[in-house]
Amino acid sequence: MHSALPAGVSTDPLTAPSLALTGYKGYARPLRHRKRIEEAFGWAKTIGGAVQTVYRGIECARFRFIMTLAAGNLPRLPKLTRLEQKMTSQTDQTRHTEQMNKPKPQQS
Repeated sequence: MHSALPAGVSTDPLTAPSLALTGYKGYARPLRHRKRIEEAFGWAKTIGGAVQTVYRGIECARFRFIMTLAAGNLPRLPKLTRLEQKMTSQTDQTRHTEQMNKPKPQQS
């Protein structure tokens, strides 16, 4: 194993990323995004049954694939709604604080 490469990075010249890329500080972020995307497709293939379509025609297959991925997002909805409620309440509190701290016009 090459000492400059992090653990788990391929050293095969055909598949290994260049050393210039792995040293770049933004290299890890796209890998995390890729992992999340691959997890969704992996779920669709193993659990959602999207390995081989049973429908004929592009439109039917596209509809089935979209419905499969939408079903994969259903478990995430409660977490997303809690996050949205939390963000909304923080925004409301910020607005209220700004209004309370706003200088009042003087009457003459």
